[in-house]
Amino acid sequence: PEVGDIISFDLKGYVLGSDEEITDILSPAIVSSMTQSPTQQQQPSHFLNVKDWTIKLGDADLPPALEMTLRFLSMDPRGGVVRSRSKYMYGLTGRRRPAGTNKEQRSTSNDDESDESSFIVPPYSTIECSVVIKTIKPAISLTLEDAILCAKSKKVIGNDSFLHGDYEKCLRLYNSAVDLLVGQNVPEIEADACAEGESNDNRQNAQFRKSRIPIVVDCLNNIAMVQYKRKEFGSVKDACSKILDKWDDRNQK
Repeated sequence: PEVGDIISFDLKGYVLGSDEEITDILSPAIVSSMTQSPTQQQQPSHFLNVKDWTIKLGDADLPPALEMTLRFLSMDPRGGVVRSRSKYMYGLTGRRRPAGTNKEQRSTSNDDESDESSFIVPPYSTIECSVVIKTIKPAISLTLEDAILCAKSKKVIGNDSFLHGDYEKCLRLYNSAVDLLVGQNVPEIEADACAEGESNDNRQNAQFRKSRIPIVVDCLNNIAMVQYKRKEFGSVKDACSKILDKWDDRNQK
């Protein structure tokens, strides 16, 4: 894969332990060219399992270790494994549990930000990820379906960044998702206007226009929330007005 390529892949992630506990990883990231089970002696904790993530390589949507893995893996069906210290994955912030998940695993002291039960990836954790690349396309070959998948992935990663207070990154991701979907050169055809016998291109265009609406609305709502957190109230009004004027005049958020 080259920088700028559109890559679709499956990803599983495991916490091997703290950087201090894992001593057999001498370099920041080690990439293997075949799928392996996670290192057994560390009894890793499984924290991530996603399918059909689609990104543009070089957009820095993912941690550096994962970007590097995608850059150097081929489309070997066995996939590859990266093991990385925290510096090139989630660092000192780790990754918190989304609100409302696995409450039974949390202690009564969950108001304490240092409570380890509130993390799916504790700070300073060494991570192992298995990656299977499914498709690689040059950006010039981006299809409307690819654009939808790529925007969805940006929204999911943006939500994670918002959860961890990285407002600059989540704004970049949300705006990038909106620009990607709005920027596609698609004729103004309504989904219900495709009569039987009309061209397949028209049907695809209409379906794309219909499918992108909830993603764009979600991203604009999230942009407004981030700007509210940053007390940028004029920008909040602009984002909300854009939703109501162009995308969803009944949106209550």
